[in-house]
Amino acid sequence: MNTLFACFVASLAVAQVALGDDPLAAAKCRSLHHVDVEPVGTQYMNQNCELDCNVHGTVYHHNMSEGLACPGLNATKNVCIGGKCVAPIKLGYIDIEMSSASLAKAVSAYADVCLQNSSTTVELPIVNRTTCVTCQTKVAPTSTNPIWGVVCTGSHNFQWVQESRVTFELWEQGSGKNTFGGGASLLITELLAHGDSHKSIQLSLARGDNSGKMTVMVTWTPK
Repeated sequence: MNTLFACFVASLAVAQVALGDDPLAAAKCRSLHHVDVEPVGTQYMNQNCELDCNVHGTVYHHNMSEGLACPGLNATKNVCIGGKCVAPIKLGYIDIEMSSASLAKAVSAYADVCLQNSSTTVELPIVNRTTCVTCQTKVAPTSTNPIWGVVCTGSHNFQWVQESRVTFELWEQGSGKNTFGGGASLLITELLAHGDSHKSIQLSLARGDNSGKMTVMVTWTPK
């Protein structure tokens, strides 16, 4: 019985070490709270970007190294943001030109673009444009190959994160109501994935009454 009890105590001690024996975390918590801390529940997490301090049964959370390289990784470009080790936010300016389109059927068409400082997926066509920085071309004459050559100048007035969403839409002008011809929605990173900054990009139009491709040019200038 004594041997069994001794084994139980030993295993419990090992479990406590595994769960919460983090000397560096304990030392940092003591310096932050100026008291001794409990070993279980006192620990660094998320590549040392996050620190929990168990002070007499109450756990206090701290975000560490905010905006700095993640301390728990070697030779990394990731940084601590909000307690998480993430890729640094890349800011820049974007210029967009809506050049032309190649369509399955001839229509009087115009194009517009919606830029959002968010990576959230959108439904086409966009109904609520209150979160968009937007611009629009004039209506091209009826053709299967409308040409606009319009630069969306307003976008360059703002800084954008590189994960911002850019949505292109083609609209067909009708006698009573304009019809959604199709569109494409991508992140800036996706638009530039093949080194296509300031190069013509052909985007397939989807979810509309027409089919074909829109030719655009995106120029990304890092801050």
